[in-house]
Amino acid sequence: MYVEVAGKQLRRISLQWARQLPVGEQQRWLLRAADNPDLALGSALLGEFRRAHPAVADRQRRTVAQLLAGAEELEDARRREAMRRQAQARAAAAAAREAQLAALGRRGASEWREVEQLVEARSYDEAVRLVVDLREVAVRADGLEEFDRRLAEVRQRYARRRGFLDRLRRADPRLVGDPAPR
Repeated sequence: MYVEVAGKQLRRISLQWARQLPVGEQQRWLLRAADNPDLALGSALLGEFRRAHPAVADRQRRTVAQLLAGAEELEDARRREAMRRQAQARAAAAAAREAQLAALGRRGASEWREVEQLVEARSYDEAVRLVVDLREVAVRADGLEEFDRRLAEVRQRYARRRGFLDRLRRADPRLVGDPAPR
């Protein structure tokens, strides 16, 4: 593919060069072709162009060490960009989480009714996620005693829902009264 592109570029540039030759030089090439019809004029003209315009690669050859260093620089730049995007995504996720918790904190007692509705509907995973979020809101608002009291009521009301209680225990053992440091 590269050789094909380079060949097309070379033909385009050499054709431009031939068109810009002085009229006398163009006539010399035309007479040369008329005098010797067996002459591969295109090859001779291309050879003349190459002598007049040495390849850029010939003037700027790079060593293997330079190529490897350049590749390493590109990889480092890609890695830095990926790390920047990851940090940006983490910051956006953290901001979204903060907004979610702030909204949850403003809802008041309705979030506990929602927990009960989710347990009633056997949507235990969603109920547990909501309880974990409510705990985090309570910790931030220094309302852990109120949280513990309300969760104890929910646990007592749904004591026969083993699936719900097991998921609570897996999410955080403190949510079911197991001893754990706060």
